[in-house]
Amino acid sequence: MKPLAWNTQQYKLYSQNGGKTWELYDLLEDSSEKNDIASFHPEKVAELSKQLAAWRASCKQSDTGGDY
Repeated sequence: MKPLAWNTQQYKLYSQNGGKTWELYDLLEDSSEKNDIASFHPEKVAELSKQLAAWRASCKQSDTGGDY
């Protein structure tokens, strides 16, 4: 499975296994990404994974000419 990642100004969401499990890092507090905070912020994981899914769907639509 391909790794997935999504960044905002504050957070990085990362999955090594195609989205089966997620890691979440607060880039403002932990720029070296040493502390996975996903288990403490499941709502943020859900929010960011939805954003990533929407972006990926938009890219797929663009690739197939669906948005032209």
